[in-house]
Amino acid sequence: MWLISLGFGFGKTRAVRCYVTLLIWIIIVSLGLYWLLTGNGKSEIWSREQHQHRWEPKEVYGPEEQITEKKLTVKEVKSSRKKIWDDTKEFDGYLHSSISRLCNPPEEIAVEDENLQITDMKLDAVVIIFRHGDRGPLSHVGSRNLSLINCSSDHPDFQKFYRFSADSMTKLTGYTQFIGPFHSFQKVPTTSQCHLGQLSQLGSWQLIQLGKAIQSAYQSSLFNSPTPSNHGSSLSVASVFSNSSYSVPVGSVNPMQNIKVVAYSTRYRRTLQSLMAFLYGLLGPKLIIPNVTVRESQSINFCFNDCSCRATERLKKLASKKFRPSSAEKATMISLVNQINAIIGLEKTKKSGTSLLDLLLVYSCHKTDFPCRSKSLIRKVHSGSVSDECITHEDVSSLVYLLQKESQQQRKIQANRQLYLLTSYGLLKEIVNLALKMTSSSHPQTSSDNSWSSPFANAGVGPRTKLAIFSGHDTTLQSLTGALGIFTGHPDIHLVPYASRLIFEFYRKTNVPPNSARKHFLRVVYNGQAVTHLVRFCDDGSSKNPDNRSQGTPTRNILCPLENLVRFLHDHYFESFSNATNYKDACQKKGKKRK
Repeated sequence: MWLISLGFGFGKTRAVRCYVTLLIWIIIVSLGLYWLLTGNGKSEIWSREQHQHRWEPKEVYGPEEQITEKKLTVKEVKSSRKKIWDDTKEFDGYLHSSISRLCNPPEEIAVEDENLQITDMKLDAVVIIFRHGDRGPLSHVGSRNLSLINCSSDHPDFQKFYRFSADSMTKLTGYTQFIGPFHSFQKVPTTSQCHLGQLSQLGSWQLIQLGKAIQSAYQSSLFNSPTPSNHGSSLSVASVFSNSSYSVPVGSVNPMQNIKVVAYSTRYRRTLQSLMAFLYGLLGPKLIIPNVTVRESQSINFCFNDCSCRATERLKKLASKKFRPSSAEKATMISLVNQINAIIGLEKTKKSGTSLLDLLLVYSCHKTDFPCRSKSLIRKVHSGSVSDECITHEDVSSLVYLLQKESQQQRKIQANRQLYLLTSYGLLKEIVNLALKMTSSSHPQTSSDNSWSSPFANAGVGPRTKLAIFSGHDTTLQSLTGALGIFTGHPDIHLVPYASRLIFEFYRKTNVPPNSARKHFLRVVYNGQAVTHLVRFCDDGSSKNPDNRSQGTPTRNILCPLENLVRFLHDHYFESFSNATNYKDACQKKGKKRK
């Protein structure tokens, strides 16, 4: 009997031991999970994942994509507002650097060579292609949070536009038809923070300033608006802009009301918001909706019907193989890129020089100090001493210089030049269609080919349409200038600043017969500088030489016959491609081997 009791007691003790062991194991697991989910454990896992995986976020395609970022404490946000350019002289010197040119400060945006005044010439139409304004970088800045950087604008022009977009625009008659496929997009940046790939409030202000500058350049010619007189007897465009509540007197005609504008934007929030800001600066709040037709482009190059091309990937690979920088430049770039990657904390991802410049511009353009190796986003300056572990202005300036050198070499490679031609063909063809539609009934005879017809060129374009706008990207302008043959001669060809613009001006000679073949002329202006003489099809001696140009200024190609552009696209565009006379053949054939 006692043996049975002993056996029962032994079994009970063993069960208790099992329960105790299980309980201890559960406690250990619970503590481990708690450690992982909070405190250092979470940080360690996050850090390890950051080093093991390279995450390059896609550019935001539409308003439905939301970028979520780490929440900040109030103390962190306040400390992030610190600027190191308290000294005005130091900041003024910075504004004239190569970095500042890429930022393109709004207060420096102004017209220069736009709208050439010639006695026997009349400006009939203008086509403008511009890059979007200032934005957040396309990828994360290491472990740092973009929300720490102040990207707001308190300028009165932007604040008025913000209120108009938020309160009034959507209530205006015709808004739904005006905005079309972009109805779900935000029309203006609503936050003061910088977000990945999103237009900043500073970028919106840039485009407002650009719109106002373009309006001032063309109001006397394109809009047929007389110069304001002291007697106030005439109504000028300037008077319309000076007061958004301005009412046209009885018997007077608003000089802008008969001007129609067709506008294209790629399907990115930053390009649509840039377009809205530009139109606000150009037309004011009352004329945006009734005077503008907005169209969507599915391509960043506005290729329209000429998009699919198998040769582009082959040309990109070939160009990459052909690119051979000097050993000294290559070594310098590698050393600089490794140094910046290490400071930002991106040693494992090893971002390229182009990606790093894109990251660092958000600091330069918003007057915030560059990051240091420490975890803090903003470095602290003590007694004028600067730690060697921080990125400096010299580092970024050197990076800009090296990337410009790379671009110069890239644009000399034949495969890249062919790539520019293919990616810009649809846009150039569209520009010709728009020009022929907007200028008058007297067009060059070479435009009669039915293959030139485009449903987009006629969409919203009528006799009163005098202005066409394309809101695009830096690659849009890089490809287009490359297709035009503009490889040198302008500082912004290689690295395109924010809010850059390329303008095509179309003039009509007034003292020639209506059916004259040399009646229409073209002029090209890039960021305020006339570059017509650099365009490949204008350097043939046939361009007009106006008499009113000052001595020392190149004059032979100031104006180029529109016929030259039409013939270039129709007869000579694909000459660099072997046995190809059209876009379809060029996309399938291999190009000629040229040095």
